[in-house]
Formats: sequence, structure tokens, C-alpha cells
Amino acid sequence: MISHPDDEAMFFGPTIQTIHSQGAQTHVLCLSNGDADGAGAVRAKELEKVARYLNIRSLTLLDDPRLKDGFGETWDEAVVASHVDDAVKRVDGVDAVLTFDARGVSRHPNHVATHAGVVAWMKTIRDVGGGARATRGRKPKAPAAWALVSVNVLRKFALAADAFASFFLEPHVLVVSSNPLAIVRAMSMHKSQWVWYRKLFVVFSRYTYTNTLKRM
Repeated sequence: MISHPDDEAMFFGPTIQTIHSQGAQTHVLCLSNGDADGAGAVRAKELEKVARYLNIRSLTLLDDPRLKDGFGETWDEAVVASHVDDAVKRVDGVDAVLTFDARGVSRHPNHVATHAGVVAWMKTIRDVGGGARATRGRKPKAPAAWALVSVNVLRKFALAADAFASFFLEPHVLVVSSNPLAIVRAMSMHKSQWVWYRKLFVVFSRYTYTNTLKRM
């Protein structure tokens, strides 16, 4: 579950590659089209292109007026939770959901709200006994939920050194990109966003090379 077109490449690339290397599929729910600067239609097309490049099995891109892109926008966690539930229902056999943690990597309020919405959805399906996965006569196991761990600025740009520290010091799952250049290429396909500071971020950020994931 991502908040904007380009989140999948900027933050979750190593995880997507690792999932595919294990023979599993990825499905992306993007909660907004990133229209804060009026480029929503352009960004939507860019995400569709990147989804094909990254071999994402299905993409759901929302344009919900209640989920507007922007640092000053407030997203209702119940609205997010509803969209998460709808997305899980559309895909048969979902066994895991991945999104941001409570800090949202960059503390972007849309990222934080995405996390809060997934937490609200998890509570709902646990309360009703499986939610979208419920079947007659038995209580199914709900999909596992995982969060991408946010790190401080020093660790964010420590690259290999941070991966080494994460491996030995954190009780979470560490995944490593099999092809960082492909992640950089994917991000560059978001041409409307491919400005100098994002180029620097993608090249030097640990999120191009490693992801640390924790159970929610």
C-alpha cells in the first residue's frame, strides 16, 4: 500500500525484487494520483509504466477526493482502511500486506495516514474474524501486515554500512536489492518527479539497496 506514484520505486524496490525472486506476486494499491501540483494524470501514466517494468501483477490507482495529495491534507484512516479492504478482496489469496511504518520514512502525513489506515483495517478484520478472507464455517487467518522501517537521516544515507548494522542489531527482516540499477531506472521513469534532489536521494538512499521490514 503506497500513498503516491513513485513511492514503490523510491522506497519499496528491494522488497518488490525479493518477493519476485521467491516466485511470489506483487499487487500495488496507490491511494492517490499525486495531484498536489496538478500533474495527477501524468503521474498516473508514469506509475502504470513503472508497474509494467517492475512486473507488478496488478495496480489499483485511486483518485478519491477524500485522499488528496499534499503535506497539508488530512486523510481519514477509516477511508484508507475501506480502500485497503476493497483491494484485498479483489485479489485472491493475499497473504501479506506491506506499507509504511508510523513515521512513513519521510514523515510525510500521507505516508503516516496510510500506515494508520492499514492499522485500522487490521483491527477491523481481527474483530470480525478474518474480514475479506472469511469463509463459511471457519475462521481464516488474516493476511500478515508488514511495515517498512524508517531510519534516521544518518542511517538513511549510510548505504552498505547501515545494511551491516541492520543485519546485526535489528530483530527485523532485512532484504537486499538484487539489482539497484533497475530501481534507479524505475524511479527515472517517473519523469515528472525526476528532479535533482530525488536523483541524489535514489542514488544515495539505503532504500534503493535495502529494506528493513517489521511485523505490524
